[in-house]
Amino acid sequence: PLGTSPVVDDIVTAVPPPAGTPDVILVSLDTTRADHLSTYGYARETSPNLTQLAADALLFTTARSPAGWTLPGHASMLTGLYPSRHGAHLAGGWLPGQSIDGRRNVAYPLAPDRVTLAEALRDRGYETAGFVANFSYLYRDYGLAQGFGRYDDAPGLLLRIRPPVIRLARAFAPGFCLKPYRTAREMNAAALAWLDGAPAGRPVFLFVNYMEPHQPWMAPPPFDRWARAQPRASEFLQRDLYTHEIRHFSREELDFIVASYDGQLAAMDAALGELIDALKARRRYENALVIVAGDHGELLGEHDSVGHMGRMLYEPLVHVPLVVKFPGRDRPRGRLDTPVQLVDVTPTALAVAGAPPIPGMQGEVLPQVRHTILAEEDINPFLVSAYGAAYDRA
Repeated sequence: PLGTSPVVDDIVTAVPPPAGTPDVILVSLDTTRADHLSTYGYARETSPNLTQLAADALLFTTARSPAGWTLPGHASMLTGLYPSRHGAHLAGGWLPGQSIDGRRNVAYPLAPDRVTLAEALRDRGYETAGFVANFSYLYRDYGLAQGFGRYDDAPGLLLRIRPPVIRLARAFAPGFCLKPYRTAREMNAAALAWLDGAPAGRPVFLFVNYMEPHQPWMAPPPFDRWARAQPRASEFLQRDLYTHEIRHFSREELDFIVASYDGQLAAMDAALGELIDALKARRRYENALVIVAGDHGELLGEHDSVGHMGRMLYEPLVHVPLVVKFPGRDRPRGRLDTPVQLVDVTPTALAVAGAPPIPGMQGEVLPQVRHTILAEEDINPFLVSAYGAAYDRA
């Protein structure tokens, strides 16, 4: 059984930092590839709110994840280390014991001796909280709750056994009780409730994870308009087109998959806009470092694949959005083509917060990045045994 009550750790290990120390707001866009965002020139208007934020910030056009799936991508974002250094990655074999869903696991958690951004900011005197929709690989068992005074990682709806009435309802409403993740708007509500109750006199580090584009079935109205316009939409709604099998997809299947993905991007972007508006209404926007980043992308038919995790490291999996709004009225703005990575998020946040760097970090402070850009993937033995030698490489 999953523990669903938030992890609460009220330890604060430092006196409050100087008045005016900026808040740090980090928003993770799970499974978001840059080239399907209108902010990056995509034809469908999938991200108008991110575009508006980017006009007030630095927009990095060639940001890349060092990993192709959630756990190592977020661990790199929150430690400044590559997967081979932070260790939260596929194990290359079955681990002993059981995972959170009662099965043997194939991924190592982030080790307790790795220092996270939340820990470093807590030691700077920040109040820290994380609100994550991806309860699978951001669940507390995987080590990313380290340093958060509150870490909310509950599922939205989790049915281990689906009653017949649920299956019957899906014949008429295919999305009914289907996705177990909380929506971006639900994540906003939880995060803002915490923010409103945070003690005065200390800056906050707020981490919010959205999950909409992850295996996107039909988006909610009105964001389903692109998918419903597809000629075989009613048929594809009844089928799960997501598979680890490498196979040829028809043009109509891919058009539906892409339209559904784009709709979920637009739904997520609407929630992002609401979060930014809420920060402004609370006067917590101008003097905040706001970072919006994708943790990895998604294959949408390229290389006969749909999805991610174990799908190698093609460009649609590693080219991610990254927008950084620095605090202050004279902050830098504009588009930058400098190659950067998620490992640069933690060094940048620490520098802005006036906190010392974590020893051994491999990332650098944005935008002055000079390190090599690379990505890493470890073998997933389950995918090798189930789907063949195409997955038997690291």
